[in-house]
Amino acid sequence: MGASMAKLSKKIVTAAERAEKDYFLWDDSIPAFAVRVWPSSRKVYVIHYRAGERMRRYTIGQHGSPTNLISEKISAALLEY
Repeated sequence: MGASMAKLSKKIVTAAERAEKDYFLWDDSIPAFAVRVWPSSRKVYVIHYRAGERMRRYTIGQHGSPTNLISEKISAALLEY
């Protein structure tokens, strides 16, 4: 299963099924914002950013603890910083 882009909603994230390898569901409104789905069915909100010449990934939180809306606001704020 490859990466996909959509407006991430709680319904989409909850419906994401596990796969043999982890994969990302990318949000189309915030380019660096995604949900990482692990083979264990664990889902975490992440943001990708560049630090110098290296790409980094920051984990915002696990699906269910922060809501999708809160995660979007956090990622937007981090990208502006």
